[in-house]
Amino acid sequence: MKENYPLRIAKVFISIIITIVVLLFVFAAFAILLSGSETRLTEGEVYDKSFTAAHSQTLMLPIVHSNGKTTYTTMIPYIRNYPDTYSISIRDFQDGEWITETYYVSKEVYNDVEIGDIFKYEIGRDLEEAPYTQARQ
Repeated sequence: MKENYPLRIAKVFISIIITIVVLLFVFAAFAILLSGSETRLTEGEVYDKSFTAAHSQTLMLPIVHSNGKTTYTTMIPYIRNYPDTYSISIRDFQDGEWITETYYVSKEVYNDVEIGDIFKYEIGRDLEEAPYTQARQ
């Protein structure tokens, strides 16, 4: 028996939709697996402390320009100024391996914490990245 044309189109359309949904789930699963653990260690044993004196760093950053017809890139020098920084590195043994993290803290926190102490990251007090100011040269 010959299948009518509209029913055949509907089946193809449904097959395409199902395939797209399955592919979306597969891509989402890969994205989750490849992203790894995005959560940072926020509490652990202090195993290292370090002080870095204030310093500057010159970077060449690309800037893209366009006039509507062509696009070109120029390298612009920027100076990053880093103040005195105090960092505390912590670790915790999870799932058979050491997980580590480094936080930038104030001088007072740095002086209060000793190696071997348990340190807990606090939002608003501690920083995840070294602080700096940046200006175009």
